[in-house]
Amino acid sequence: MESTPVDASFVETEPVPFAGWVLLGAGGVRAHKPDDSELLRPSGEVIAIAAAQDAEAEPQERAAVHFAECDEAALARFCAGLGPGGIARVAGDERIVTGQGQTTRVIRAHEVDASSSAHALEQLRNEQEIPVTVEDPELGIFALDRTVGLWEGRAPWCDEPVDVLLGDPASDLPLLHRLLDQCDSLDGEARGLAGAELEELYNAEWREEEEPELTPEAIAARVSARSLHVDGESSVTLYLDDDELFGGHEIAVEIDPDTGPQSASI
Repeated sequence: MESTPVDASFVETEPVPFAGWVLLGAGGVRAHKPDDSELLRPSGEVIAIAAAQDAEAEPQERAAVHFAECDEAALARFCAGLGPGGIARVAGDERIVTGQGQTTRVIRAHEVDASSSAHALEQLRNEQEIPVTVEDPELGIFALDRTVGLWEGRAPWCDEPVDVLLGDPASDLPLLHRLLDQCDSLDGEARGLAGAELEELYNAEWREEEEPELTPEAIAARVSARSLHVDGESSVTLYLDDDELFGGHEIAVEIDPDTGPQSASI
């Protein structure tokens, strides 16, 4: 295939015909070729513009299915009649887009037939509907959320329950316990860092004229832990409730498990 420039960052091949089925799921769209030769697994996008990951491909190789070029009436019927778990046949074209270190296979659907189904995708849908959980003896159940590929649970952070997301329970649960053992110091440091790094932003851009300026200590006293995201040693984020200081935006505090909070932002 010849390549044509998309913009300064991306290049795409000339389109070739595509016909297959798609399965709408909470985690995205899976594209299925008519000869059963290929299943594309989800990467976490949803419904109308959806992404999938080839079961045999390297992680950076993805296939995106776009419905924007369908007949609007057909697309409306398709989306209205088929929620998560719906299956339909699509026809259109596909091309390879490369750029920013990724190779993406893009399928643009021009036609949608919601009356057509595929047995292999029905089986896959049934498999995807089976709950997947792990249980920690102290913290309880963590359930896989296929929409984001993360495991959801709850944990006591300074005696207050917070939502927790884990990337891989096998490695992240021990790390979570380490963090919970240090939560008193980490919580104070995280709130203090949020106050120090966001004081100028609050007073300059978010404070109402009639309200007094806040010190870093005052901001730290008002924010509180809401959720914790643990996805390996290099990706630990504590999300703080802003108490409406920043319009309801969460404050993300990046944490190094060994050295403590590193940065705070909204």
